[in-house]
Amino acid sequence: GVQIMPVIDEQSRLSVPSHVVPGFAYGILVNFLLEKKVLPLLFGDGSDGLPKVDSYEKIVGMTLGNKQCIQNQSCCAVFEQKMNAQFGQGSLIAQGLGLYCDTIISNASNWLRNNLIGIDGDLTVGTPDDLACPAFDYTGDRAVDNLGATPVPEQCHWDMTWQLSGEAFKPSARWYGKK
Repeated sequence: GVQIMPVIDEQSRLSVPSHVVPGFAYGILVNFLLEKKVLPLLFGDGSDGLPKVDSYEKIVGMTLGNKQCIQNQSCCAVFEQKMNAQFGQGSLIAQGLGLYCDTIISNASNWLRNNLIGIDGDLTVGTPDDLACPAFDYTGDRAVDNLGATPVPEQCHWDMTWQLSGEAFKPSARWYGKK
């Protein structure tokens, strides 16, 4: 396993030396953030009375049909109506595409999800050398209540890097923790 030797300095600040987490499956995290956080922000969080768009199935169905169709799961029927309007009522193309609609939704969604979930690699992480994480004892009981705090200057920082599409990805990462 990975041996990490964190350090607490004389000002009660935490430093975590840079270390490698081998085989970090960050695609699972990216997939979760996209499906459950980004899609609702971009396509609807349910506040408009329509269902929350929080899955690839919903976004693909909505793309084929319309936003309203995800409410009653009629996206394939709406898609078939669109194809009939485009290619003529009862045309073989419209019927064929209509028959494969559920398969299109399922396969496209699974392809997106599986390609994201499968992303992994080594993660290098630690606190930056010049930015140890402050610890706070708000209750005066000589025990840490918070690591970092909500004001940005008091937040903790991670210095992390992983490979993304063959290039080093180094996001800005701030955090704080409460007891």
